[in-house]
Amino acid sequence: MTHVEEDVAFFYEIGITIAVWSQVETSLFEVVARCVLPNERKALGNAFFSIENFRSKLGFADAFIESTFAGNPHLLDWQSIFEQLTKASRQRNKIAHNRRMVFPNGTQGRRFAIVPWTIGEPGPVSKNKRPPQGSLCLRDIVGIRYEFYALHLALNRLALEIVGQIALHPKPGELVMDLPTIRQIKNRIHEALGHPQKPSRRK
Repeated sequence: MTHVEEDVAFFYEIGITIAVWSQVETSLFEVVARCVLPNERKALGNAFFSIENFRSKLGFADAFIESTFAGNPHLLDWQSIFEQLTKASRQRNKIAHNRRMVFPNGTQGRRFAIVPWTIGEPGPVSKNKRPPQGSLCLRDIVGIRYEFYALHLALNRLALEIVGQIALHPKPGELVMDLPTIRQIKNRIHEALGHPQKPSRRK
């Protein structure tokens, strides 16, 4: 993977990851919507999506779900998902609010990173060969996207099961997604841009 290919792949994966997070928030609302009558859904949606930060959204959802479904056997599933959402939101905040830095002398897949704001270097380009501890590089971001997607499916499943409906989504833990290699990410970027590489050139 060249420097330019990694640059494109880095921002491509960030964009998809943030898009999947929006699905997580929409799926969270679907669970909350099970707490009210159908004719109250619009008003609830206006209230839910007017909350600007996710921590407050999650607290709002938790209060609704815990009070409405007290004693429901699937409430334990919600409590587990709640903890996962809390952790996932921290990763989302890192992607959205931390710094992007370039490490030109780094290895493939680690030349671009989202780094903590505590790093001392003032500019966007680092002389170091590797990002500091706590940074998110290309495959880290793909892994976070996979976590977000699993949460999205878990919430969709819960939204059905908590009201006694049958869910066809995989149960938490059943969905196994292996992280792609750098070569696989490179090939996917070329395919997404409309010029897939021939098998003989896939290096």
